[in-house]
Amino acid sequence: MKMIPDFNRIGFVVSSWQRGVVSAEEAQRLIDAVMDSANYIPASEMIPLPQADESLRAMLAVTERLEQKINLIIRHEGTRLPAALDPGVLSAEVKELAGKNQKIEAVALHRRNTAATLAETCELIQRHLERKQESH
Repeated sequence: MKMIPDFNRIGFVVSSWQRGVVSAEEAQRLIDAVMDSANYIPASEMIPLPQADESLRAMLAVTERLEQKINLIIRHEGTRLPAALDPGVLSAEVKELAGKNQKIEAVALHRRNTAATLAETCELIQRHLERKQESH
């Protein structure tokens, strides 16, 4: 039986935090408890609630706005992102995975670390592999 976190409870906690019912610290503590695998529920019991959907959409919208603002500031200041966050730079670990022909893992890791798009990640890894092959 597949066990998953209770996303409805997470949505309820986020909603409570947004309404000021719980502090950010309390919300984080509650979410950490829900994410503990000991508190997972059977996937068959998971019934998406509209409130959870709304909360997740609201959090995503806020996150996207923050990212846009940060990107504007970075461009305005001419600051380069640290290599570990720059979607145009492959980490040593991603290069190693790609070199071992573990491209799916390499793509997943790069996207998780940098939030790069699938297309740009695949292109970047492919260029890296082509350059590596040309140098040998």
